[in-house]
Amino acid sequence: MKFMLGAGLGLLFLATSGAALAHGISAGSDADVDPAFDVTSASATTDGRLATFAMEVSGLAGSVVPEATGQLQGAKVAAYVWPTQLDPAAVGFAAGSGILALAITAHPDFDDTPLFDENGDGDPANDGAGWRSQWVVLGEEAA
Repeated sequence: MKFMLGAGLGLLFLATSGAALAHGISAGSDADVDPAFDVTSASATTDGRLATFAMEVSGLAGSVVPEATGQLQGAKVAAYVWPTQLDPAAVGFAAGSGILALAITAHPDFDDTPLFDENGDGDPANDGAGWRSQWVVLGEEAA
């Protein structure tokens, strides 16, 4: 099943400059990996102005959301991640602070935009479990 970041999921467009680019990977299916996260291909393409991120998994993308634990400590996060070669400063992080990546995440124990009702149900405190896009900076972890 193909999972593409589109307008309905939030952030889609990334301003870039220069010529068209396309980067991607492909792999066979792995029976030891949950099909919802068994990535068989991923790509990022740009026409020099807009970027499109795409991913295929062997199962149904987005069908698995972590169970809430009721606390932030030990909270689970599910994510699909596209690392880029862009400097994190391109989207407001500190320059040279790590690897800028686009992530599609679901994390039911915390809501990173508590002032907004992202799922439109009248309760702005329960939006963490829904899938959404966000920029993240990946860094080395000693553990």
